[in-house]
Amino acid sequence: MAYTHITHNERRSIERFLERGESIRGIAKKLSRSVSSISGEIKNNSVKGTYCARKAEHKARQKRKQSKVQCLRVAMHKGLKAYVTGHIMALQSPECISLRLKYVDTHLPYVSAKAIYKFIYSPHGRDLEQYLYSKRVKKKGGPKRGKRKVTLDGRRMIEKTRECRFQA
Repeated sequence: MAYTHITHNERRSIERFLERGESIRGIAKKLSRSVSSISGEIKNNSVKGTYCARKAEHKARQKRKQSKVQCLRVAMHKGLKAYVTGHIMALQSPECISLRLKYVDTHLPYVSAKAIYKFIYSPHGRDLEQYLYSKRVKKKGGPKRGKRKVTLDGRRMIEKTRECRFQA
């Protein structure tokens, strides 16, 4: 089953159910959603401990917008783009680059490792994808050990031939 974002109508329903004192499990059942989705929605989008559908919708939109901006921050800042590109080509991981930006090279704006990955997989940094560790390391093909089942059709096993010799 594919995940879908919670809609504004569902948020209004959650707000009404909470006002009536419904449990999270009850709300989830009525909306045909998982309990963790409803719980997360209430926890992440409440304001000062109170869930309001209008404010929750605004917070959710802002989060989605901000996640897209993070990727663009690397692409649009010339110094940051050159920094990230240089370090990726030097075979450093996005996690390492992110921590270096946070603690060592503080003159550049900080971006998370997730934002760097988004930049690499976007059209702006597509040519850097080959420098990622997961893309450089090739897995060996062929059959896996212990999974092979050998069938011997009409052949005589060594043990059987020895038994025949000793009996004669």
